[in-house]
Amino acid sequence: MSVKKVLTSLFAAAAVTATGLAQQNPTSGTQSSQSGDAKKDEQKSSSGQQTAQTDQTKLDAKGNWDLTIKTSDGETIPVSLDLQQEGEIITGTTTSPVLPAPVKVEDGKLTGDQLTFSVMVPDDSGSYKATITGTITGDTMQGKVDARGNAMDFTGTRKKATDAAPASDKDKKETSSPKPLK
Repeated sequence: MSVKKVLTSLFAAAAVTATGLAQQNPTSGTQSSQSGDAKKDEQKSSSGQQTAQTDQTKLDAKGNWDLTIKTSDGETIPVSLDLQQEGEIITGTTTSPVLPAPVKVEDGKLTGDQLTFSVMVPDDSGSYKATITGTITGDTMQGKVDARGNAMDFTGTRKKATDAAPASDKDKKETSSPKPLK
């Protein structure tokens, strides 16, 4: 199997996995032996805590990400993601040495720490959809790529922005003109 076909399969696998995770309900009801009033009070308290916790831990998916997809054959495929975010909506592009050109991120969504999106991967017969689902934790991401029924794992890290100011600005701060003598 060629590297291009493997990568194409990898992207497709990630897309399907992402869609599946997005459709799952992250909360589940549990039964308790508490009285009705106690349950209501606990639910109100838990709901308020969950909302506060969700607000405090809203994640940001935007930025440039380097992913490594591991195929079922044990090969790895490097992928770069450039993601933008507006609320829960994720847009952007993905590039890889196995793709002829950048591919647009479609149907992107970040719900809590769960990221899902798909890409249309070009191949010899046109293109196919790859679904990516993953979990973001800080500047790392991991999940699955589902492409043409093949599920592949991926890991990734967000590239750090450089804080360095241009040399000319640093020089201006570090080298001040001498004060005149009195």
